[in-house]
Amino acid sequence: MPTAHANGIDIEYRTEGDPADPVLLLVMGLGGQLIAWPQGFVDGLRTRGFYVIRYDNRDCGLSAKFEGTPDISLLLAGDGSSAPYRIEDMADDATALLTELGISKAHVVGVSMGGMIAQAMAVNHQDRLLSACSIMSTTGDRSVGAAVAALLRPIATNRQEAVDASSREAVSSGRRSSRRTRRSSAGAPRMHMTARTALRERRVNSPRSSPRRTGPRGCTECACPSW
Repeated sequence: MPTAHANGIDIEYRTEGDPADPVLLLVMGLGGQLIAWPQGFVDGLRTRGFYVIRYDNRDCGLSAKFEGTPDISLLLAGDGSSAPYRIEDMADDATALLTELGISKAHVVGVSMGGMIAQAMAVNHQDRLLSACSIMSTTGDRSVGAAVAALLRPIATNRQEAVDASSREAVSSGRRSSRRTRRSSAGAPRMHMTARTALRERRVNSPRSSPRRTGPRGCTECACPSW
């Protein structure tokens, strides 16, 4: 699979479909590689006339890795200055990837943290979006809960632990995909196990360092269609 140099980092991506069709960018959530999107889902989008692009977010899969950890006490106090990057930086990554691929506008679909990235794209790069869809996500409002237990569980130190954790989270979240599908995706050969607590802390806390995407200049002010 190809790698693009965008926003100053290397981003692994995959394209499927006819480049002449409307572009649909898929943005995966925390810790999820591009292969986490079910192939059947991608095929369905392609057969419905979309040119589908999916990619590995920074610090995930085969894309660029970062160093350093945020100061948790500062983050909990609302100070995100210690975070190596924010949701807005990841939105800039996605937008820069589109630019690198010669794409001026795209439909963007994000799930979980990917939904936050899609929202940030809609806020900061709305001239590049045809539409935005945020799935099982949040605007960053601290009063809205999230899957805290899953986010804070001990990081996997090997492939089997990652497979088992993925299966448990799928069951607890009510997802109805088959056990075989869940385990196959979690343990795919492309999966690079970066067994470092630092990586988990960076990925979990990047949303905490970002502003809420509501109110003036937030998602409610976006011109593009959104769901």
